[in-house]
Amino acid sequence: MVETTARRSPKQAAFWYGGKALHAIYRSKVPALSPWARSKLSGRSYARDLVPVPELTDTFGAALDWLVAARSGRVEGAYLEFGVCTGSSMIALHDALAGRDDVALDFIGFDSFEGLPDDAPEQDDGVWKAGSFMSDRDRTERRLQGHGIDASLVVGWFSDTLNDDTRSALGLGPAPLIMVDCDIYSAAAEALAFCVPHITGPTVIVFDDWHSCGLAEKGLGEAKAWRELTEQHPSIVEVEEFPPYNPNSRIIGVATR
Repeated sequence: MVETTARRSPKQAAFWYGGKALHAIYRSKVPALSPWARSKLSGRSYARDLVPVPELTDTFGAALDWLVAARSGRVEGAYLEFGVCTGSSMIALHDALAGRDDVALDFIGFDSFEGLPDDAPEQDDGVWKAGSFMSDRDRTERRLQGHGIDASLVVGWFSDTLNDDTRSALGLGPAPLIMVDCDIYSAAAEALAFCVPHITGPTVIVFDDWHSCGLAEKGLGEAKAWRELTEQHPSIVEVEEFPPYNPNSRIIGVATR
C-alpha cells in the first residue's frame, strides 16, 4: 500500500504531516502516549486512495477477461483481498465487474485495521513502520456500502484469522482472484499459505507492493513470500503476466498441474 504521488493541498499536507507526528508518538512506546496516538490514528482516513483506482480497474478487467477464457466462459468463487485499508481495491474490482454476467465473485477482505504490526520494522530491510496504513473499519464499511459492495470483512491479525475455522465459517471454495496488499513479508507469506487450497485452477494473483522500496530486487517482501510458496508447492505455476497498474505492482496468472 504505497500512496500514489500527487501534489497535496494545504489541508492534505497538514493531514499527512499530522499522521507522521502521530506515528512517531505511537512508535515511541511511551506508555501514556503510545496508546493515545494509536487510537487517534485508527480514526483517520487517507486523503487519497492508496491505489490508482482507474488503472487498477483496467487491470482487473484484463484479469477477468483472461480468467473467463481460461475457465471455459464463466468465473465463480471468491475474491480474496489481504489488506483492505480504505476499500479502494474492492471499489476498482466492483467497477470492473459492471455490466458483466460471466463473473460472480464473493468479496472477502482480511485486515486488522490497526496498520502494520509492531514487528514490521524488523522485516524487509527496515522499510516499513509499525502502525502504517491504519484505517477505520466502520468508515471503510460505509464506503463499500455506498458503492453497492456487499463484502465480508474478517477483522484481526492474519496469525489469528487465517485458519481452518475461518475457511469453514466463510464456506470458502475456489478463489480465482486474489489481491495481496499487506506489504510486509510475513503477512504476504501467511496470506499466500492460506490461499493454497483455494487455487484450484486458473487464478490471478495481484501483488500491490512487489517492487516497493526495491524489495523484489533484494529478494524480500512479497516477492520472497511468493518464491517460497512456489518452491513449497511446485504444482502452482506462473502462466501469464499482466501489465502493472503502478510501478510497484505485479500481476500474474497461475495454473495448477
